Amino acid sequence: MKTQFTCPYSSSRLLIGALLCLVAAVVIIFLKVADDRKQIAAVEPAASALSSADAIGDNGQTVSENSPVDPAVRVLREALMDGVQRLKERAAVNSADDTNASAVLRSLLSDSLAEPALEVVLALLDSGIDAPTGESFDVGMDGFLQSAPTVRVLLLDFLGELNAQVATQYARKILDATDATVDERAIALRNYATGSHLSNNSEAAIGDSYLIEKVQQTIAQGRASNEPTPGFLHALDFAVLAPTPDAIVELSELSIDGGQHAAVRRVAAAQLNRLASRDFPRALGTLQSTGTLGTLPGARRAQLFSYADVRDSDSAALLEAYLASPVEPDELNRFANLFPNFGLQVTNHLATQNPAVQMTDDADAVIEAWLVVQAWRTDDRFAEKDAALALTEARLERLVTSIRRGLSADTN
Repeated sequence: MKTQFTCPYSSSRLLIGALLCLVAAVVIIFLKVADDRKQIAAVEPAASALSSADAIGDNGQTVSENSPVDPAVRVLREALMDGVQRLKERAAVNSADDTNASAVLRSLLSDSLAEPALEVVLALLDSGIDAPTGESFDVGMDGFLQSAPTVRVLLLDFLGELNAQVATQYARKILDATDATVDERAIALRNYATGSHLSNNSEAAIGDSYLIEKVQQTIAQGRASNEPTPGFLHALDFAVLAPTPDAIVELSELSIDGGQHAAVRRVAAAQLNRLASRDFPRALGTLQSTGTLGTLPGARRAQLFSYADVRDSDSAALLEAYLASPVEPDELNRFANLFPNFGLQVTNHLATQNPAVQMTDDADAVIEAWLVVQAWRTDDRFAEKDAALALTEARLERLVTSIRRGLSADTN
C-alpha cells in the first residue's frame, strides 16, 4: 500500500514560498558576485593597467575592459595574492621563518609567460597592494635585486628585468608620485636610467633634466629621514652617474654631515671616491671651484687627490696645484702612501659599474706616475714636500721593478 504525502500548505502558499526562496537565492548569488568583484578590484581597479586610458601595454596598446581575463593571468594573480596575504599575516604576528619570500614570488613570475606576468605586475603595482618581505635591499652584480624589502619594490625590480621599455614608462609614474618610498624611487631611477640608455653614461645622464630632477628629489627625501634605508644608500649612486655640480657638492656635504646616520656618511664618502676615480677633473674641479674642498678633512682630501692620473693634463694640473699649496704633514703623508690610487673595488651598484681592471693600462699609469714624482722632486714648487715625495718615489720604484720583471717574463 502506497503512503501518500500531503503538503500541509495550500498550493498558493507553496508557490509564494518557492518564489521567496528563489529571490533569496538570487540575492545571495548577487552578494557573492559583488564580493568577488571587490576582491578582484584590489588588483584590477577601474583604472588598472589592463583597461585604463593610462595603461601601459607591451606594445603600447590598451586592452578593452570588456576583454576576457586570460586564465594564465588569473592563476598567476591568485597565486601572487596568496603569497602577499601570507606575508601580511606573517608581519602581523611579527613572525620570522626561513622562507625566502622574494625568491618564491619572483619564481612565480619568472616561471610564467612574459605577457601574463607583465599584466599581473602592472595590475598589482596600480592596486597599491604591498607587504613587507622581511628581507634586505640587496643589489646583485647586474644591478638587479637579489632580495627586496617589500612586495612593491620586488615587483618594480622584476618589471625592469621583464620589459625595459614598459619599466621606463612606469618609472615616471613612481617618480612623479608623492607617496612613493625611497626604496621604490631608487628602483624606478634604475629602471628609467636603464631603459633610457643612461646607465654608465655620465655625459648622457647629465643631459637628462628629468633624471637630474628626480635624483635630487630622491636624495632630499632620503636625507630628511632619521632612519635611512638601504635603498637610499644605493640611490646615492645616481649622483655618480649624473655628477652635476649640485650632486658632487651634496655627496661631499653628506660625507661630513654630523646630523646624518654614520652609514650615510660612509657611503657618501665612498661614492665621492668612486666619482674622483671615474672623472677626476670634474669631481675635484667642482669641489675646488665651489669652495667645498676646504671643508673636507685632510685625510679625505688626500685620498681624493690620490686618484689623479698624471697622464691627463687637467688632472695633473689640479694635482700639482694641490701639492704646491700648504698641506698639513699628516695629510701629505696619507697622499704619499696612496698615490697613484686606481680605486679598484668589488661592489655592486644600481646605476654604475666598476671599470674593468686593465692591467697594462694600470702598469703604464704606475710607470708614468713614478717618472712624474721624480720630476716633482727637482721642482722648487714642491721643495717642502720632498720627504713625502721621496717615500712615494721609493714605493713606486718597487712597483715599477715588479712590473718590468713581469713584462720581461711575458716576452720569454
